[in-house]
Parts: sequence; C-alpha cells; structure tokens
Amino acid sequence: MANILAKQWRSIPPCVLTLAAMLAGVAAIVHALQGNLKEAAALVFAAMLLDGIDGAVARMMKGTSAFGMELDSFSDAMALGAAPAIIVYQLVNQISAESDTLPGWLPTAGAVLCAMIACAGVCRLARFRLTNDPHQDKGSYQGLAIGGPAGWVALFTFCHATGVAYTLPNGAVLPFGIDAGPLAVLFWAVLVVLPFLEISSIPYPKPTKNAWKFGLFAVCLVCTIAWEAVRPATALALLAYGLWYALLVPVVRRFQRRHPRQAVRT
Repeated sequence: MANILAKQWRSIPPCVLTLAAMLAGVAAIVHALQGNLKEAAALVFAAMLLDGIDGAVARMMKGTSAFGMELDSFSDAMALGAAPAIIVYQLVNQISAESDTLPGWLPTAGAVLCAMIACAGVCRLARFRLTNDPHQDKGSYQGLAIGGPAGWVALFTFCHATGVAYTLPNGAVLPFGIDAGPLAVLFWAVLVVLPFLEISSIPYPKPTKNAWKFGLFAVCLVCTIAWEAVRPATALALLAYGLWYALLVPVVRRFQRRHPRQAVRT
C-alpha cells in the first residue's frame, strides 16, 4: 500500500508540468486570437520546453503512469498542435490584410494549412498511442514529432514580431520574417512539408534522448526569447537545427542503412 501511494505521489510533479504545458498552449491560442503573435509564439516555446522536461522528470522520479502518458498526448494536441495551427491562420490573415497585391484566395490557403497542421499533429499522436512503433526501442519515433512544426512556426513568428534581421556583406538586409525575403519563402515551403513528415513512417531520433543536446537546445530557446543581444545568433542556430533535424536526418539515416560500412568509416 505504501509503495502504491509513493508511486502515485511521484507521478504528480510530471503531471503538473504537463498541465503547465497545456495551459501555455491555451494562453498561446488566446494571444493568437487577439493578434498578439509574439506572445503566442513565446508561449509555444514554453510549452515545448515543458513537454521535453515532464517525461524526463517522470523517469527520474520513477513516476511514469498510463494517466501521465494520456495527459501528455492531450496536452501536446492543444499546445503543439492547435496553438501553432491558429498562429499560422492569424499570420496569413495579417499578411493578407496588410497587402493589396496578394491574391484573394490567400486566407483560404491559410485555413487549409491551419487544418493540415492540426490534423497531422493529432493523427501523429493517435498513431503513437495506438500502434506499436517499431523504432521506439531504438531511440527513435516513427514520423516527425509534433513539436517540429510547432517550433518552426514559433521561431519564425517570434523573430518576425521582434524584427530580427541580418546585414549581408553587400549591405543588404535579410529579414528573419514571414512576409518577404528568402527566409520567408523557406518558412512557407518547409511548413507545407512538415505535416506530411509527421504522418510519414520515417524514423526520427527522440529529441530528448540526449540530455546535453536538449540542454543546448533549451538554452538557445531561452536566449532567443529573453536576450535581445544574442537573439539573431541563437535564432539562426535554431533554424539550422530545425532544418537538419526535420529534413536532413532522414536522408542521412537512409544513406546509413544502404551503405553501413561507409557510414561507419565517416
């Protein structure tokens, strides 16, 4: 009896972190609907950090539970699925309202993209909970984690709202935005692809498996939000990591499976 009660108490702290992540997602949705996209993006970042911490805390305290795993899925659906989808919808509406030259079907395209992000996210979560993932025992997941598109949306939205930009050697300014420039094209092009990667069968390494890599990621995330002086550098580091993880890791892993000897030598 004492052991049962002890395990129940040990499961409370990770569940509290999971609920905090969900509440951050709810707050992000509220801010997005009010047009406060900078705050909404920052709250999605917070939800991502809490989502990465709660599982580690549960394992460390030996407080894993079926309830906690179900709660985590519902929290992810809210904070990392619905919230980024609504942010994207609001982004498209803002861009459309601020320009008279864009096509009239743009808001409809934004609604479709919003639906794609939300549906792919919940389908990814449902498949993870109901199917036997053949890659889970190997430190990987089947399909891109729901945090991938969420982080991509939050990063570009936050940098666009805070005016992050880079001065090139020729004097030109490269904005880290979503409405103009090469990075904006990159943002929308990758964003269309990410939902399909979520529901794919491509194996992705667990982002929180390596503690020091997750710690470095968390430091970059916090610095991007809170430290204006280093924001351009940390945002660029997060951008590079996102592209590597979402797009290049599958290519590298496929090469390693086809050419194991060459992969070992390199």
